[in-house]
Amino acid sequence: MNYEQTINSSLKSIWIILKLVIPIYIIADVLFYYNTLSYISFLVEPITGLL
Repeated sequence: MNYEQTINSSLKSIWIILKLVIPIYIIADVLFYYNTLSYISFLVEPITGLL
């Protein structure tokens, strides 16, 4: 595997991660801004309790 293939595969991985993280961050930030995050936090509380 040469450096060009490694860089391309790394950039593809970074792009996939950013496509997931950025929308989630924006949604969480908007919910926090309008103070609705506390109203819907009970939905994810069981999942975060396992972590």
